[in-house]
Amino acid sequence: MSLDIPGSTPAAHRAFPPFRVLRRAVELARREGPLYLAISVTRRHVFNWQSFYLYELLLADCPTGHSRPRPDGYDECLVDSNETADQAVAGRCDFREVMPWTRRALARGAATLCLYHGQEVAHVGCVATSPEAREAIDWLPFDVQFDGGEALLGAVYTVPRHRGRGLLTYSTLRRLDYLRGAGFHTCKVAIATNNDHSNRSQIRLKSRIYAVGRLFRLLKWQRWSERPATAEELKPHSGC
Repeated sequence: MSLDIPGSTPAAHRAFPPFRVLRRAVELARREGPLYLAISVTRRHVFNWQSFYLYELLLADCPTGHSRPRPDGYDECLVDSNETADQAVAGRCDFREVMPWTRRALARGAATLCLYHGQEVAHVGCVATSPEAREAIDWLPFDVQFDGGEALLGAVYTVPRHRGRGLLTYSTLRRLDYLRGAGFHTCKVAIATNNDHSNRSQIRLKSRIYAVGRLFRLLKWQRWSERPATAEELKPHSGC
């Protein structure tokens, strides 16, 4: 399967005021370094050629967030609107200021989990239960049947100094708990094939790779294709 998508721009990155874009760029360069910023901008606006593992996870087969203790020293808030976020962040750093895309995601109906270390934002992860929410957190055009009980896991970020502490796995389990409570039975997610940390997290959760997607983007023109995973690509998952 392949799709040609002219003029496709991620909804999460449209129409931000210039000062916000500049502030976000400065913050990203400070946290991740100038090279990361340059690669991110190039992929988002100029040229992108990446492959993604497309995962499917049956929620009935997945452990709950209560089966894994929250990492020591961290607190959490799980919100599904900007109004509930206003109350949850009172007296703490507002994660929507650190990750500006989360404000739009919440406005479109995405649920967002934030892990705090004291007053500091350590990790943010989102989940979409509708096409409108999906536009704000993941713009890759693989199929998600929201009306058929499927949801989308995506748009995560961990502040560098908090990586390697199990935040991603815990965050994923808690967001899956949210989906169970909302009546969903299946979760889908796309992860770049070279993102070893996130792929290991999916292996631990026993997610199934059902396809490999490839994105080619040049300025405003985009092409998306999918193919079955090869035996070699499935090998790291075969022991799960």
